[in-house]
Amino acid sequence: MPPKHAPSSDDARAVRMAFQRLCREGANLFLRKGTRRGLFPLLAESEGRIAVAITERERQQWNLQPGGHLNAFFLDRGQRFEATLALVEPGCLEGIACYYFEQPRLLVCLDDRRFTDFVPHNPVTCVFSTPSHDVCEGRIRAMGAEGIELRPEGKDLSRLDLLRVEGTSTIELSLGPDTRLRLEGTVFYFREGMAGIVFKEEGTEGVLRTYRAWLMDSLLTQLQQDREAFSPGGAKTVRNLGPSGEKPGSRAKVLEDRDPMVLVISEGEALPQRLARALGRVFGIAALDYLQGPVQPLAAALAGEVHGWGRVRLILVHHRLRLLSGMELLRKLVDEENCPLPILVAGGEDDLELKRERARSLGALDYVSVQPFQILTLKLALEEALRLPGSPNGTSVSGQPGR
Repeated sequence: MPPKHAPSSDDARAVRMAFQRLCREGANLFLRKGTRRGLFPLLAESEGRIAVAITERERQQWNLQPGGHLNAFFLDRGQRFEATLALVEPGCLEGIACYYFEQPRLLVCLDDRRFTDFVPHNPVTCVFSTPSHDVCEGRIRAMGAEGIELRPEGKDLSRLDLLRVEGTSTIELSLGPDTRLRLEGTVFYFREGMAGIVFKEEGTEGVLRTYRAWLMDSLLTQLQQDREAFSPGGAKTVRNLGPSGEKPGSRAKVLEDRDPMVLVISEGEALPQRLARALGRVFGIAALDYLQGPVQPLAAALAGEVHGWGRVRLILVHHRLRLLSGMELLRKLVDEENCPLPILVAGGEDDLELKRERARSLGALDYVSVQPFQILTLKLALEEALRLPGSPNGTSVSGQPGR
């Protein structure tokens, strides 16, 4: 049995709840207008309006005019939605350039064939069997009345070759200290690194009743939490300032002063501080708590104006930033700022090859894992990037011209 259709929403309160959830998560909207496409941070929601971070330059490039329309796409609790946004006016929210849009009246669910009725806050661990009778570790990322979405974990991470469409699987999972279930199903689809498994109904009615009762309780609890979290006055994306109250992204800060200098762009200073402690005897480390706008003036301000990027010889962009993704900032560095420096993207090791391929396609030298944090691996990645021809003057790690 295929998954049931996930309904679209035209309830004004439900639409507001969805956008308030996105604000609390610091989410981005994928906007489309004609041939223009891009990710833009959602800043705030209020009755009748939403605010999206869009710079004046981007507004001109997209030719955004009051009264016009564009399409917005976003992910909410495992389901993809589309909405039509009407442009109201440009503005500025707490020092961030933005554009105000009318609150959409309808959210159209684009995932009508997925098991995503409920997305648990923490994935549910499980073990599952393969058609060849191997037993593997997995995590259930989304759950529906008719089936579940899971992905292999541990030593079996990203090995979806363990399963195949129409292949059978038995899943064992725990829904509490006294509730351990054994469910049987068939692989119905693959999507975004996960397998959708539809339950076998015949002969498993008792187990499915227990599972569906738990699922209904979870959905009702989630709905009650949504109602309690809803703010009639609206919601804003949280922007934490540093201890000094300095606005993030206002300047780049040198943590370890030596050459070659690596600029680490991230949310906060946790990652650059860790790199400075681990590798500060080999590399200079500068930190940029990025918010929005061009990176070049902030890098050049570190000193020197060499090649227009100050002392910086390599840029390391973390995948999680305050207003946008690391991949989106990478695109801006390459396409809009014509950055001549080698760029690495850093993040978690899950789906490593997919992230590496995407980073390279957008202009980065590579994608490196910083979760887990492996000093030797990072040192070698930075050294290799600085030796490549893309580095200004072919600078080597010693600061001398490379061969």
